Amino acid sequence: NTTFDLAPMDAGNHEISYTFEPDQSEQDRFDKATGAVIATVNPKPISVQSFTLASDTVEYDGTGVFSVGTVTLDQSNILNNDDVQANAAGFTAKASPVNAGPVYVSLAVQDENNVLTGDDAGNYELKSLENLAPVSGTISPKPISVTEVAFGSKEYDGKDEILEDLATVTFDGLVGGDEVELAGASYRLKDSAAVGDGKAVEADFVNASLTGAAADNYTLTPVANPTLGTVNVTPKELTVQVQKDFKATKVSDGDTALTEDNKTDIQAALSLNGVVGQDDVALEVDFSSAAYASISPFGNNSVQNLSLSLSGADMGNYKLKQEETTYKVDAEITANKGEEVVDLSQL
Repeated sequence: NTTFDLAPMDAGNHEISYTFEPDQSEQDRFDKATGAVIATVNPKPISVQSFTLASDTVEYDGTGVFSVGTVTLDQSNILNNDDVQANAAGFTAKASPVNAGPVYVSLAVQDENNVLTGDDAGNYELKSLENLAPVSGTISPKPISVTEVAFGSKEYDGKDEILEDLATVTFDGLVGGDEVELAGASYRLKDSAAVGDGKAVEADFVNASLTGAAADNYTLTPVANPTLGTVNVTPKELTVQVQKDFKATKVSDGDTALTEDNKTDIQAALSLNGVVGQDDVALEVDFSSAAYASISPFGNNSVQNLSLSLSGADMGNYKLKQEETTYKVDAEITANKGEEVVDLSQL
């Protein structure tokens, strides 16, 4: 006969003592023996029956995490009134999706070593939560506010308005990586629309709202006194326009110098393109270095080295394109009447 010294066992590895006592009829063949074997008791799987949230509403933070209120175990898995309960602190709950609005919230293990509590907790192990039904929750939009608005440079356009696309808005409370922009705000230059650096800006946020891929996750709090950057207003670039088919002409006199009529005609043929409204700005032509490219009445000719500049009360708001500060126009020299002109290139 073999007897084992058994007692109630918790989960884990146990050493079990035994005694072998042969029957009287077998004593001549077997000796009495004692010893021990190792037995393993596996933890009993236990499942979660239900759970609640500490609050069914959380403010948007980009994670969708809710605090767990209570976790209830399936009592049918617990033996002999064992002392074992779920420890809510070992769990977390997460929404899907994580955006503001109604969501479904699922339970998940946060600390696998801390999900069960009680004197008999070590005799049980938690089953997968995969089939546990989620609960309903709500993620509320997060309030954010405008703290600063910076501005890029603006080309002079005669208006004090600053377009929104020049504004870079900084928000307080924005979750990192979220795409949110401000729309509907209006900005204007405080003093004048003229060219200048570091010009003060005034802003109106009455009709401002949030836009962007993550805008629905936020609400805009009333904008109080954000820091407003300054604006550099840069000169508007003007181009020079020449009257269609214009040519400066003179009768051949053996010289490349311009006549007074040439100067008057050229000044009248040139005009500025791009001037705003009724701004006082005019094109000035300096003829001091200007001359015909050739004295010949044959072939193409031009008047070169016309030096151009701006004048007028509003000239400071403009600049000429670099390649147009030195200019040339088409020209033609005609032969004197009665003179026989021979084109030597044809001989």
